[in-house]
Amino acid sequence: PERLEQLADAAEAIRAAARSHAHDPEDFATLLISLRTAVVDANEMVAPDAPLGMATQALAVAAEEFTKARAAFLEASASDALPSAFEQIVKLCDDIEGRQVQLNALCQWNGARSQAAALGLTPMTERVAAGLEMGKAVPLFDAAYAKWFAPWAIDSEPRLAGFHSLSHEDKIRAFGKVTEEVQKLTAGIIRARLCTDLPEPSQVARASGFGVLKHELAKQRAHKPVRQLAEEMGKDFSALAPCMLMSPLSIAQYLPADQDLFDIVIFDEASQITPWDAVGSIGRGRQLVLAGDQKQMPPTNFFSRGSATVDEDAMVDLESILDECVSAAIPRRSLDWHYRSRHDSLIAFSNSRYYNGKLVTFPAPETRETAVEWHRVEGIYAKGTEQTNAIEAKAIVAEAKKRLAQKAPGEASLGIVTLNSKQQELIEDLLEQARKGDAAFDAHFADDLEEPVFVKNLETVQGDERDIIILGITFGPVEPDARKMSMNFGPLNKDGGWRRLNVAITRARKEMLLFTSFDAGMIDLSR
Repeated sequence: PERLEQLADAAEAIRAAARSHAHDPEDFATLLISLRTAVVDANEMVAPDAPLGMATQALAVAAEEFTKARAAFLEASASDALPSAFEQIVKLCDDIEGRQVQLNALCQWNGARSQAAALGLTPMTERVAAGLEMGKAVPLFDAAYAKWFAPWAIDSEPRLAGFHSLSHEDKIRAFGKVTEEVQKLTAGIIRARLCTDLPEPSQVARASGFGVLKHELAKQRAHKPVRQLAEEMGKDFSALAPCMLMSPLSIAQYLPADQDLFDIVIFDEASQITPWDAVGSIGRGRQLVLAGDQKQMPPTNFFSRGSATVDEDAMVDLESILDECVSAAIPRRSLDWHYRSRHDSLIAFSNSRYYNGKLVTFPAPETRETAVEWHRVEGIYAKGTEQTNAIEAKAIVAEAKKRLAQKAPGEASLGIVTLNSKQQELIEDLLEQARKGDAAFDAHFADDLEEPVFVKNLETVQGDERDIIILGITFGPVEPDARKMSMNFGPLNKDGGWRRLNVAITRARKEMLLFTSFDAGMIDLSR
């Protein structure tokens, strides 16, 4: 700038001299000197390789870059203008660089707001922008959507438009009552039909099978073994007991080999029955029905079952009669309706991972998103011989007392599932202590209840269900505040462990509570 000012001053001097002294030779010499300074010297200064020329070129490049950057900034920021002073521009740029995190969130918000505006949700975004308490946006949206959707959706469907909840509940109660009456009547009809084939006690011949039974009933001692009694009764034994509920071992022990064949033999939980246990029972029937799920517990062999301590790491899964029949291509029928879970979230994981989404579930008559709760406790797993987690066990017992408090026995049923037998025993001991000083809590364990509280491990819980299931993982860090732990989860790590997990997480009807001593970030999938 100083050189430019000098150049301007020299040019002004030339103009002044030319006006007033152009006729004086001496003045003209002075004029030539000024002219040389203004034209020749200045011309050298603005040459491309001269300082002023280089500075001018740099200024032109910087001006062009600034113009492009300014245009890009205005476009990106959707702004109309920048501050005019360079100091203000520099401060603005420094502020932007120092607040990248906040600006990133703002950009995400602006993107979401643009998408919402395209969907006609501008009033919602304006309400959020005006200031809305954290966590309120989604419930407000759901309520507004329901208020908009419900009227025309209900009015357009005659069955919904004419729906009345009280009359509907009356129909449900009436249906349930009639169904119960039909069941009782059916049982009575069957009993009556069977009894018509039985002789009166006074008309029983001594040599008949019923005569043998009558004689045994009259004896005070030295009764015949059941197997011998069944042999001597012959066909009368089947007439007296046409339907029998027995285990495969009991059938082999109590029923004679030459007994008349049953019309049908039904196995429940067939996935847990080995072929060598089942084959004897199968041979006693004309037809066979196996009820079971290949995605649930297989038969398990504990090598040390008879010892004082059970080593659950020594389990070996055995092939079941269900697997044998499936491989033999016996006709199959799938039961696709899932009856147990009163909330879809209780079966959603298994339905997705194990049953390919084929299970048909009913929508829950409540608005909460999930019936599954996760409870994180600061527990420590005692590995080695103990194999327990005392802190987690105490938390589970406390939660059980909380859930059953102020509830009458039978009003809400509860079950506790553990991953190993040692933790099961610990929780049973803690529950025993809690029951001693609390009669109301102890009443939930009464044997005469239809569904008393139970504590079972993975190997014994299949087939059970309760309103509330508490699943304790037991395994976890072995030191306080540790962020790493072993990836050993006992039976779940073994072959078929996924089937045990499927059983454990599908026992609940209304709620499931998961207790762990770690969070998801501590699970190393690579291990």
